[in-house]
Amino acid sequence: MRRGKVVIVAILLMAALVFSVHAGGGRDRASQARDTLIVANAYLPITFDPSMGNDSGSLNANRRIFNTLVYHVFENGQLRIDPLLAESWDILAPDSYRFNLRRGVRFHNGDELKASDVKFSLERAAVSPRVGFLVNMIDHVQVVDDYTAIVNLRFPFAPFLANLSHTGAAIINERAFRANPEQFALNSPVGTGPFKYHEFIQGSHVTLIRNEDYWGPRPAYQYYTTRLILDASMRLIEVETGNIDIALGINPMDVAMAERNPNVNLLRIPFATTSYVGFNMQREPFNNVNVRRAVAHAIDRQAILTNIYHNVGGLAHGPINDVVWGSIAAQLPLYEYNLSLAREYMTRAGYPNGFEASIRVSSAAPAFIDIAEFLQSEFRQIGINLRVEVIEIGTLLEMFAAGDVEMFIINWTTVTGDADYALFPSFHSSNWGAGGNRTRYSNPRVDELLVAGRIETNMTRRLEIYAEVQRLIHDEIPWVFLFTGEALHATTSVLRGFSLVPLGDMHHTYERAHW
Repeated sequence: MRRGKVVIVAILLMAALVFSVHAGGGRDRASQARDTLIVANAYLPITFDPSMGNDSGSLNANRRIFNTLVYHVFENGQLRIDPLLAESWDILAPDSYRFNLRRGVRFHNGDELKASDVKFSLERAAVSPRVGFLVNMIDHVQVVDDYTAIVNLRFPFAPFLANLSHTGAAIINERAFRANPEQFALNSPVGTGPFKYHEFIQGSHVTLIRNEDYWGPRPAYQYYTTRLILDASMRLIEVETGNIDIALGINPMDVAMAERNPNVNLLRIPFATTSYVGFNMQREPFNNVNVRRAVAHAIDRQAILTNIYHNVGGLAHGPINDVVWGSIAAQLPLYEYNLSLAREYMTRAGYPNGFEASIRVSSAAPAFIDIAEFLQSEFRQIGINLRVEVIEIGTLLEMFAAGDVEMFIINWTTVTGDADYALFPSFHSSNWGAGGNRTRYSNPRVDELLVAGRIETNMTRRLEIYAEVQRLIHDEIPWVFLFTGEALHATTSVLRGFSLVPLGDMHHTYERAHW
């Protein structure tokens, strides 16, 4: 049993007790008359302020509470942008968009959605340290009348509509936020979405209640609850027993068991995510490219894919995979597993006898913990004495913002499906820390190209720009690319309507679920 497993199990038992007390007392699952969709996840929200939460737990909750102007639809293997709060839009110029709002849409506090809320929300998101990279091309929003807003950009931006589909660009109620910003983010969010905030028990669960005045199709269930279950195998067991409806993130080692169980529906799809080992490039010795190359050649990715991931997903050739528009992953060579070459790079870097370093991983990512422990053994062979530090995800995100890491393992999901989202937040120097550039990577040429890719409207030229960016990143190795993603979730066999999409949690992903 992995070190700390007993502690995790104890925490899970305590969380289950708290959940029982606060979410239905002693009622068993069957007695709830299917009025509650229960989802198990390894993450709970960090904030209910969509402009300040780009983590998995916050996105999952906020997608239900808030609406965006537009949203992605995934049908027949294709993505498209459809209207949501915006009934329609017109592109007045390459840098100017007019949005015509739906009339009669009500916020959870009864206020009608107005163009002034759109202006407030988007201009605020544009300067957010967490999600500003999504919409910081917005110069200003002009309120034409209560139902018409013109968004003026600082420059033409080809994937603008795709970025507006992200929850970070959700429309919030200006009056409610201004009345008490802290309380809004903590437990009083006010959006226009199909669910309203109901209850949040830290370390246990978050429950949303159906918005009976929702302007669109209402979900079939009254409550949407996300339970915190850190252990992926425990999440699957809870689906098998019918205690929960959906388990997010199944252990690859449990795939065969799930496929054999008639009570479980296993869902899997290629996913727009890349897992990687990152370095703090502003700290020695990781500011030395030869050290980074040594690490890249000291990782047996195939062994990890086979033994830890059980061949779920695939080997990553670059920072983005082929699910994402603009990827040239197939043209990039893999860094081969070659310990002799790794030792040679260590000598070139001036560390023939190695060094000590720490690698930090989220406590909610058991596969990453396993990988980190595997790397401890691997790296000893080239003289690196690696300490594995398991950190709670909220604390880890704060450490990224402060630059308080040496090495780490994490992933990045391109939820807009465009190379800009894949690359700009993670590699432009303006996004160090909280903005997404967790490695504090800085290359003036990459900065120049990433800005050019945002401005360029010719898609052929955009592809050439992003191809050059990926080649530069592949050569400089701020990330050691590990694996491309495969979404792997499980539901009870009686649940209908829930489906997977390649960009993560999208509008209607859960809302269409029913029994």
